[in-house]
Order: sequence, then C-alpha cells, then structure tokens
Amino acid sequence: MTRVVEQSAMPLAGAPPAPLIVHIVYRLGIGGLETVLTEVINETPPGQYRHAVICLTQYTDFRQRIRRQDIEVYALNKRPGKDLGVWWRAWQLLRRLRPQIVHTYNISTLEMQWVALAAGAKFRVHAEHGRDFSDLNGTNSKYNLLRRLMRPIVSKWVPVSKDLHDWLKTTVGISDAKNSLIFNGIDTARFYPATTRQPLPDLAVVEGLVIGAVGRVDPVKDQLSLLKAFALLKEMAPELTAKVRVAIIGDGPLISSLRDFVREAKLDNCVWLAGARNDVADMMRAMDLFVLPSLAEGIPLTVLEAMASGLPVIASNVGGNKEVILDGITGKLIPPANPSLLAGVLKEYLSNPQRMREQGLAGRQRVVENFSRNKMVAQYLALYDDVMKSK
Repeated sequence: MTRVVEQSAMPLAGAPPAPLIVHIVYRLGIGGLETVLTEVINETPPGQYRHAVICLTQYTDFRQRIRRQDIEVYALNKRPGKDLGVWWRAWQLLRRLRPQIVHTYNISTLEMQWVALAAGAKFRVHAEHGRDFSDLNGTNSKYNLLRRLMRPIVSKWVPVSKDLHDWLKTTVGISDAKNSLIFNGIDTARFYPATTRQPLPDLAVVEGLVIGAVGRVDPVKDQLSLLKAFALLKEMAPELTAKVRVAIIGDGPLISSLRDFVREAKLDNCVWLAGARNDVADMMRAMDLFVLPSLAEGIPLTVLEAMASGLPVIASNVGGNKEVILDGITGKLIPPANPSLLAGVLKEYLSNPQRMREQGLAGRQRVVENFSRNKMVAQYLALYDDVMKSK
C-alpha cells in the first residue's frame, strides 16, 4: 500500500480532534469528480473537519492540488478485475484511521460501503457524479441491484444533477430524506473571460476562431464526434473555416483514435490535441466556442468553467447539461452522436460572432449566480453536519 503523508496539523492541547472524513475514489487523477473532492477539502475551514483520501488503485500528480497540509493520501494498488485483497487492505486502513464519515464516489467504489460498515464507520455518504460508457442510461441491472442493496447502510446519497436525483429516486428507490442534490460548482475567480486573447500553443492564430473541448478522452465524452463534425464543416464551408482551429484538451484511452482521425482527415494543421494540462483556465481564455459532445453527463465542470470564461457552449442534451445550459441563451443543446447536425450548428455559431459574445456573457452570469464553488462547498459541509447529527 502506497501512502503520502504531509505535515500533520496537530489539534490544540486538550482539544478533541475534528471529525475525520475518509473519501474513497477509484483513482485520484484529472477529472471533474476529483476536482470537486479537492475543492471541498481545500475550502473546509480549519478545525471543522479533517480529511483523508483512499484511492483503490493509484494517485497521480493531481494529488498536489490538495493544498491543505494535514491530508493523508493512500493508494491500495488494486489489481485489474476482481481483487478481494483490496477489501482487506481497505478494512485494515479504515480500522486504523477510525473515520466518523466515509464518503464514496460513483459505482466503482460503492462496495467499499460494506467495508466501511464492517470497519465501524458510523456514517456513510455516497455520491453519484455521472455514468460510464457501460451504463449510459442508468439501466444496468447489476449496478442498480448493488445500489438497492446499499440503501439501508448509506446515510446520504449525493447526486450532482436533478437528472441523477430523479433517477436515484425512481429507479434505485432512494427516499427524499436520503437523496441530497448538490450541484457542482467552480472557482469563478479563476475562470473568467479574457480581455485580450492569446494564441494557444501549436495554434498560432489570433485573428481566427478557436473551437475548444476539455475533458477525459473517453468513449463517453465522444470527442471524436467533434472532429468528424469539423471535418464535415470544412467541406461544407471552406471559406468560413479557413482560419478556424480546434483545440482538444485532455488525455485518455481514445487519444490514439483521435490522432488517427486527425491524420486520416488531413486536419493536422488546424487541430491541436493538447493532452492533459494544468493551465486549463488559460486555455479557456484562448477559445471562442466550447463543445461538449458527451453521451452521458452529471453536471460537467468543464461546461461550468467554459461558461464562467465567457464562452457559449454547444453540448449534447444528456444528463445534467440541460440544467446548466439555457438553450438559445447561453448555448445550444443538441442530440448526441450526430456529427452532421453538430457541423450545421457550428456553422451557425461561427457565422455569428455577436451571438457567441452575447451567449458567453449570459453564461458567465448564470454560473456566478448558481454554480459557484463557495455555494457547493457550503452545501457539502452542511450535509456532513446533518449526517453527524443523525442517529
């Protein structure tokens, strides 16, 4: 078992330590779920709660985004497939840490709620941040059976969108008393509109327009549909797209497929596959239009970040996207997996820069008013307080 320990914050002499929350994730790497976790940890007032993170597999350099100096991060090094040994290692660790609350995230860690119960954790929270490619509509019978079996032992369920909240209620049978909707939120001081735009690396164009996408390069995010749509658009409107560029920020299992398509479609001179980056806020300020062609979503942080950066957003009408994007006001909602339709919508936007500016400003205002980091963190801390008061 791998462990990272930084300088521990010691309680004042004679004062009891703050309650400990152990967060269990599959892997600590770049992602929306992981960003929410680190924001909650970083913004918890000193002395209110302590935190620790258990990764079933590993952690990456993303761990450095946890700024607090009293946090312990553990990696249980789970092997691919079934690894019953990870249950034993998790139980031993939880018995030693003795947390008051264990907070698991998504279906990949839900079984750890049994381990938390066996280890004596008094309160248990589980969050649903979205679905993977194998269960786009939340109808996987095996997964939902597991969720139903967990109903008696999970103190609170936390969906991050109304879509997920309603699904937990109707499909899984989570009661209103246990079903606590908390929208994702972002740091609107970090993500803000550009005053003067700088060119992106490898896309040295200032006078043209940049279509951007940010996210894990995974089948469920479907960035390939964006590339297919752009290839169609170049054929449809070569003059309009002469100075248009596409920037896809992120890495993942399908990055080689994107590279292959760019090469085969001869888009090398106008598409930048940037990989994972730590300067996403700066990258957003170099874009003019944001596209999220996902097949399923919770409340995607990248959409909130793009809107806060003053970008209009074209996104698939799936999951919680419709709860964030106001169709025709802050962007456009379209059916998923339809490159030809997306190409037509891209043409409409690129032909009307004024429309893009107006929708970008409206999006910024909507995020500031409804999806701030401070509001999200306050709701999580109130949830933990509520759980600690329950019997």
